[in-house]
Amino acid sequence: MTLYMKLRQKGVITYIVSAPERTKNVYGTFGKMDLAEPWLRALKTSNRKLVEHSLKRITDCTWEEYIEKVLDSFPKRNQEKQLGGADKSRTIYLVGPCIVGGYSPSEKYLPEILNIFLEKNNLPYKIIKISGTYFPNELLEYDIFQNDIVIFIGSDLAYKDYDLTQEYEQYIGIKNCCTNSALHVSKAGVELVANAIMNEFIIPANNVADVKKDRQILCVSEENQLQFATEYEVKMYLKRTGIPRSMRRGNNGAIVMNANPYTIGHRRLVEYASCQVDRLFIFVVEEDISFFSFKERFEMVRQGTADIENVIVVASGSFIISDKTFYDYFTKENDNGKLIDASIDILIFARYVAPYFNINKRFVGDEPFDQITEQYNEQMKSILPKYGCELVEISRFKDKDTVVSGSLVRKALQENNIGYLHRMLPITSFRYIYEHLKTLQSRNTESRKENSYKVCLTDRLHKILEIIDYIEKEEQIIIYGIGNDTIQLLKLLKDDDKEKLLFVDKQAETSKMLFMGKEVMAPCQLAERYTDYYIIILSSTYYKEIYFECMDLGIKKERIIYSPYNLYQQYMLEV
Repeated sequence: MTLYMKLRQKGVITYIVSAPERTKNVYGTFGKMDLAEPWLRALKTSNRKLVEHSLKRITDCTWEEYIEKVLDSFPKRNQEKQLGGADKSRTIYLVGPCIVGGYSPSEKYLPEILNIFLEKNNLPYKIIKISGTYFPNELLEYDIFQNDIVIFIGSDLAYKDYDLTQEYEQYIGIKNCCTNSALHVSKAGVELVANAIMNEFIIPANNVADVKKDRQILCVSEENQLQFATEYEVKMYLKRTGIPRSMRRGNNGAIVMNANPYTIGHRRLVEYASCQVDRLFIFVVEEDISFFSFKERFEMVRQGTADIENVIVVASGSFIISDKTFYDYFTKENDNGKLIDASIDILIFARYVAPYFNINKRFVGDEPFDQITEQYNEQMKSILPKYGCELVEISRFKDKDTVVSGSLVRKALQENNIGYLHRMLPITSFRYIYEHLKTLQSRNTESRKENSYKVCLTDRLHKILEIIDYIEKEEQIIIYGIGNDTIQLLKLLKDDDKEKLLFVDKQAETSKMLFMGKEVMAPCQLAERYTDYYIIILSSTYYKEIYFECMDLGIKKERIIYSPYNLYQQYMLEV
């Protein structure tokens, strides 16, 4: 809906088409068979006699013809991005799940049939298809023009410009128009949907289109759009920072720092930047793979800026210089000469973080020696101004012509060079490090990583056993997430325990989904009747965001169990 409204506000011709969740005249024995992708992959090894009998309800193809025209065509369908000639002056963007992407039980899927209708009517449109389930934001990577059309397709949507229920209910034909889902359509169903789109949207839009405006851009393309799920997690992170709107007003600035540790150089940068803006937000890198832990670094920055009134220290989350967005940052001490691409990290900051905090200046120190960070700064200079954010680069603080750096401070720490530490650290950092000097001097980064890995394995097994114990003891259990983690956990459960499970996944907000023969619920349904259930979160990437989302939906935190670990790694399969 957010993307829909964004396009509408820019004047783009945009529609939402909704298929019914269930229709009375197309379901029967065949409706019990899951013709979604997993079933189709297993079709060749299924009971041929049973499948052939069922196939007759949606196609005239023989078994062999169906294998060739449908199953074997999936890879080609999925890779086929555009249909229709490149010389066409206008574009129809189809955004939706399997009916658009090609994982459909029909011999021809929606874009193919629609393109045939366009050619037959000699209309000047080509088709670009975009996955509505996983990546609808990809739509924003295209220049969208005055006479282009964007059509979102889904099932049982809360808001719709056109409802296909009447077409489905009034359908009369020898073949079923769909299988187990309204969007798992047969050829007859594809033609039904294509006809509705043609008659309701495309032909009327073409009849009133002004040819002179074919090349008038309404929505300018932006590269590297986030997947919808990732965009959602970024927005959840921003919400969780807890910074009220009143503290985000004004002309603000930002510094992103690892502070490993927080030095006098960092302090000078903060002092300069804080004088240039109304508020200065310092994002401390949360990825916990540095010599100093995140907790230690955050505390040193907090103590070292406590006397500057307009400074607010914030954890960077998973999207500001993190292992996900800028992995090369954390390997630069081993390979500082490589070429990097930090565009995703910078774009997330520019498109989401900076507008949320009203940041129009990002401050950095110049990098005369660190080639990775130097490249990062150069890429920020290129990207940030396009989004109204200026990169302000100042000279690094020097001690007797030597640039102060965290690596030199860590070296002095190991060598017990107290004098150097005293000169190069603010009094707050010096006090903190001096109080923990022996512990820090005995710390080895590599051994810390190794120990962390071993603890991770132990904790992982403990967490798995804890989850299994909950499932065995409790009757009301919902699994949030239907990815690889869930599949692997199910291998460890008894059949009776599997049977009582219900499933929730965010993808169910945009399309009908079945898992383990059960309908997958959208997260919003939790608030309706499931607040007294135990929610087990199986997402090693987004468990924090999901945890807070469940609490917002009314689930008590003591009923939320999560695993921060990948359950599907190789050693897990051997448990």
